[in-house]
Amino acid sequence: MVKLFLETGVNGLYPLEIVAGTDPIAISRGPDAIDKAMVKVTWLMEQDRYIPFTGHRVPSDVTLTNFKIRVK
Repeated sequence: MVKLFLETGVNGLYPLEIVAGTDPIAISRGPDAIDKAMVKVTWLMEQDRYIPFTGHRVPSDVTLTNFKIRVK
């Protein structure tokens, strides 16, 4: 299946689940929790092989400020 995806131009999948190292709840806890959660996947991002995002949708208790910190 991956070979077919690559041959047809698909180079990323959504959603990235919690088991992939993402913690969507950390976004609601503020900058320190966001930074701590991102440490787990920093090395993947440096290899351009990981598109960080939440496992599903952003939880409703996440502020816009915290979401912007996570995106940054």
